[in-house]
Amino acid sequence: MQTPIIATDADCDAAIARMIELERGPNPRNNVELQTLADAVEAYEVAAGHVPPGPETPEGIQAVANFIARLRARE
Repeated sequence: MQTPIIATDADCDAAIARMIELERGPNPRNNVELQTLADAVEAYEVAAGHVPPGPETPEGIQAVANFIARLRARE
């Protein structure tokens, strides 16, 4: 599948709505369209500056690392 180009907030909103539909469908973990849309949305959000900065304190950095570890343990 070709990666969609997301150029506006409206495009992003439409892609997110489609992602929600796909997540409710069968086998969302292996859905190529869902992963492709997720990558495109993430790229748009990073390019548009919609991603908040990461933590700067040692406590904040550790909290994020702990959160990521818990997410990976669920997989």
